[in-house]
Amino acid sequence: MLREDYFYSLPAPGLYDVSSDPPEATIGQLTESWDNLTTAPAADRTLNWELVWLGDVLRAIGHLLPEGKQHSTGR
Repeated sequence: MLREDYFYSLPAPGLYDVSSDPPEATIGQLTESWDNLTTAPAADRTLNWELVWLGDVLRAIGHLLPEGKQHSTGR
């Protein structure tokens, strides 16, 4: 079970235009991003969206791991 599932997301391309006001935030869901990565048929997938969904998951891992603990890579 996830400690957090929903997050704020700023839509592109406005996300990268720092000379303007930020776009209105939308709500993202980690479980939806994960499901999209793991269950979409290959014919429906595009690498661009897979990278966005993977970014959602990786950002959450980076933010939600306990601070100060080192996690072994098993090497």
